[in-house]
Amino acid sequence: MSGERILTRREAMRIGGMSLLCSPLAALAALAALAGCGAPASRTYTEPGGTPYEGTDEQLLDEIQRAAFSFFWNEASPIPAR
Repeated sequence: MSGERILTRREAMRIGGMSLLCSPLAALAALAALAGCGAPASRTYTEPGGTPYEGTDEQLLDEIQRAAFSFFWNEASPIPAR
């Protein structure tokens, strides 16, 4: 054993701790490789059908605000927590 360097407990704990810290990163890298990261992704967005909104942005916001207020005005219970 002369000339051979043996790890101290502190060094062994440090190496073990570092491997535990790195293991989640290794798992994420493996998942990314399995998922095919870097490959061209297929298009998931589809254009909406129907006619586009004819009014201005201000009119659209007014319509959304009116509909939201009406929903809560009509659907709210007069008794709290119902």
